[in-house]
Amino acid sequence: MFCLAVLLLLSTGFLVAQTTFQMPKWPLNGKEVNFIDGTVDNTGVSLTTPKFVSNGYYDRDNNPLFYVIDNNIWWGNGTYAGQLFTDVDPIDWPDEMFPEVIIVPKDTLYCDDGEFYIFYALRQYVEDISDSRGDNPVINYSLACNEVFPGRGQYEPSEPFYTADSSVNHAASMGIAITDFIPGTNHRRLYLVYYSWTHQESFVKFFDVGPDGITGPYNVVTYTNNYKLFEPCEVEISRDMSKLAFTRPKYFSNALLDNSNDIISVY
Repeated sequence: MFCLAVLLLLSTGFLVAQTTFQMPKWPLNGKEVNFIDGTVDNTGVSLTTPKFVSNGYYDRDNNPLFYVIDNNIWWGNGTYAGQLFTDVDPIDWPDEMFPEVIIVPKDTLYCDDGEFYIFYALRQYVEDISDSRGDNPVINYSLACNEVFPGRGQYEPSEPFYTADSSVNHAASMGIAITDFIPGTNHRRLYLVYYSWTHQESFVKFFDVGPDGITGPYNVVTYTNNYKLFEPCEVEISRDMSKLAFTRPKYFSNALLDNSNDIISVY
């Protein structure tokens, strides 16, 4: 797929401290891309080949705390923990994860055995309402979050906390990005970029993420009738929260927002 980059400019009224850091390693299919030494190493742990997403989190000594590969969690030693979510019909209508999974500490008081959020977007086939052929499933486009406690060897499977749409044979695309902690707080913003081919609608929303839970969504901008569509492939947020960038097929656009997240211009 041919993709171009989109840059959404946000005016937030504050700056985020420059404390976001790249994980020292990136786990992928039994390998680790080592950004410290510039090498690709074996993990020593044989895990399944990812179909949608692969990610993980490391401690202060760069040892793995846990891995996420598609709908599965493994602890750092390779012990299988379980599934992120329940797929109600994995044979005929397997659920699909969009190609981004975000792992962040829940609080600023981070420690290696602390608590973590795992965020991801889902296309879930939840019901077949047509006939015996099953040609017209109800499809949910949702955001989900799991909590992980590696120090206790525990995690919590979770139902989606937000559904953008639930309808028959609906085609859409979703992308997510999260900020660092807002200065002086233990809260972040999780941004969702969404486009529906079926309904010709696109929007950007954000959620407030704190150690005690998630609130929102709060609307940034919405377009209908296929005007200035936001069709995300991958989404990134700048450290100062002023720019939201994402790739999308065929088109390129920029948007500028004011302090109230109202649209000023799109070009």
